[in-house]
Amino acid sequence: MASVRDYRTIKVNEAHRQMLGYSDSELATMTFTELTHPEDLQGDVEQVKQLVEGHISRFQREKRLIKKNGELMWANLTVTLIRDREGIPLYSMGAIEDISYRKRAEMEFQQLKERLQFLLGSNPAVIFTAAPIGDFCTTYISDNVQTILGYDPQELLADCKFWSSRIHPEDRPQFLVNFLDLSAEKNCISEYRFLHQDGIYRWLRTELKLLVDSRGIPIEIIGYAADISNSKYAELARGQQFEQERLVEAIARRVRQSLQLEEILNTTVAELQQVLLADRVLVYQLLPKRGGRVIAEAVAEGCSQLVDRYFGEEVFPPQSYQLYLQGRISAISELDDPCITPCVMEFMKQIQVRAKLVVPIIQHSQVWGLLIAHQCDRPRDWQEWEINLFQQLVNQLAIAIQQSLLYQQLQAELSDRKQAEANLKNSLKEKEILLKEIHHRVKNNLCVVASLLELQSNTVADPQVSKMFEESQNRLYSMALIHEKLYRSTNLAQINFGEYLEDLVSNLFHSYNISNNRIQLQVLAEPISLNLETATPCGLIANELVSNTLKHAFPDGTTGTVSVECYQTGDQEINLLVKDNGIGFPQNLDFRKTHSMGFQVVCTLTEQLEGTIEISRKLGTSFHLKFNELNYFQRL
Repeated sequence: MASVRDYRTIKVNEAHRQMLGYSDSELATMTFTELTHPEDLQGDVEQVKQLVEGHISRFQREKRLIKKNGELMWANLTVTLIRDREGIPLYSMGAIEDISYRKRAEMEFQQLKERLQFLLGSNPAVIFTAAPIGDFCTTYISDNVQTILGYDPQELLADCKFWSSRIHPEDRPQFLVNFLDLSAEKNCISEYRFLHQDGIYRWLRTELKLLVDSRGIPIEIIGYAADISNSKYAELARGQQFEQERLVEAIARRVRQSLQLEEILNTTVAELQQVLLADRVLVYQLLPKRGGRVIAEAVAEGCSQLVDRYFGEEVFPPQSYQLYLQGRISAISELDDPCITPCVMEFMKQIQVRAKLVVPIIQHSQVWGLLIAHQCDRPRDWQEWEINLFQQLVNQLAIAIQQSLLYQQLQAELSDRKQAEANLKNSLKEKEILLKEIHHRVKNNLCVVASLLELQSNTVADPQVSKMFEESQNRLYSMALIHEKLYRSTNLAQINFGEYLEDLVSNLFHSYNISNNRIQLQVLAEPISLNLETATPCGLIANELVSNTLKHAFPDGTTGTVSVECYQTGDQEINLLVKDNGIGFPQNLDFRKTHSMGFQVVCTLTEQLEGTIEISRKLGTSFHLKFNELNYFQRL
């Protein structure tokens, strides 16, 4: 209760004391203006004035009161004026309700609302709600939809099909499938193209969540839509770049691994057709005289084939050749492009092509051919990455063509070389046959001469002369035996000298009628290969030394052993030893100065071999010949 004249508090109840903390005596000295927050005081004054003047009988307002401890308290104040019978104001009665808790809640809610509005307005994503059934009818959308997508929010909310109708036709079916598959347990995330107000499609990423009541009945869909055009185009560009690099690497690897140009070209056009989703990709090769031919092609289903077709010079005039030689790239997006020449337009109509991309293949400063992509069913704007891909693949094809040309040239040279080798082998075969025949005839002729000497010796009465004929026969036989070995050998240049020595010595024993019981023969010869120039003199020396041993080492039927050794040392020196354990060579006789024809032959042939020969008289007689194989060509 308060006085009307000075607005002092006259009486309060206990609840008032506890609420504000003032005592009755304190309140008696205070006016209501001292209890009221200064910002709310003017409102109180106006309301009291209206009350006193009789315009209102009571008022109610919310205001802030100052508690004794200095804290503020929000109160709902209700004031009623009490008048006497004449209508004169006596006092006012007021009721105070503490509404601080509710007021704080309202203020926090208002702050939250302001923050939310700020976030919605500055959020890079559009926030919306939609009906859980139907065709994605939007029921609320944040104001930033105008900034992000260019549409007025009210315009969008007025049309239930506004949102779904602006999804790209290719993406709409999948969006609706995802929308219908939405559940309380499973959110829906979709990426699709959305038509901006400027007429250009933007990529959006939408996530939807279904809200349900306690019974599981759908109430509403909430979600957001963010513009992901930049990241999506970057992702698509990365995918295109990856696919481009993969294709170029695959073609480059095939170029390195294969020399088959046809295989490389067919693989290239097939891969390109799949990557570009073009109706046709082909390689057109120019012919030396005129026109050209399609040599590789990949076509989509339903398109006509051009492979192996020849085209005249009219479809590729000289002026076009010069432009392509300078590196021109022709990217025609539409058949009615004003830049197209009449002949090119007529040709495109003839083969039913609406758009095409042409890149020249240059080889040795000449246009070898063209790599071409066709779009038959519609116009097509060729992208920069598609043109770059063509250029990279053209470089790989140029390498493959150069590689193929070199391979063909090599094949031709190899064929010529094989033919030359075959001719040479035939010639060598003929010469081998001829050389064998020569060796055979020389051997036969030597044997004929030996036979003539034998016949002649039968007519000679003098034993000494007859022996000379016999020695000459042995010499001839030693030479004939070499030619026989060469004739029978697969190597016409060399003979197995060890095998030759065994046959030679055995023949000498047979010629001199030596019994094995009287003189033992030992031949220890390594299988040394000697050429004819070396083997002939060495064979004659062996013939003379063994013959001399058989004639003089074992007189009057004495017995003994004849040993013939032949070996080669590590420095390629050849050693021939003829030894016996007979009566020995006379001490006072120098074999180099005798008049014996046999030893004269030995010394002469040793000089011819550029070798040395020594004699040892210990335990019989031993002749040791050392020499190296002669090389006729080095001596020349």
